[in-house]
Amino acid sequence: MESDSRRVGAPLNNQSATKHGIEGSINRLADGRALVGRAHDAQMAVRDEIEAAGVVSLLGRNVERTQAVTDLLWNEIQAAVQADDPEQFDRWVRRFGWLVGVVNRAIQQWSDFEKNGDEGTSARHVLDALRARENGETK
Repeated sequence: MESDSRRVGAPLNNQSATKHGIEGSINRLADGRALVGRAHDAQMAVRDEIEAAGVVSLLGRNVERTQAVTDLLWNEIQAAVQADDPEQFDRWVRRFGWLVGVVNRAIQQWSDFEKNGDEGTSARHVLDALRARENGETK
């Protein structure tokens, strides 16, 4: 089993988790700071994917993942209705509503890219913009 510092949802008072885990990554993202550790490794993997397959591929992957979780949430909503459990129903409906908005935006972006091509979103363009941002430049 992984240590708390590598587990999603690690306690917020865990210093290692706060710096290197998901909480630290979220804080760094919110503050505009560079990612470190596993988050940096994941960022480099995403960069490689964009370079190899383009932004449309990444959008497609995100649509698939998000829709899969949305479908699972819908199943939980149905189960809560059948169990006559208003607390679980409310819990799942809130998350479902948020995630439907996320997946709908992702589907729209994916559709727009497929329809209009990737003009301005080529791998080189995206990577140059990411590198410029990391170096404090504006593009």
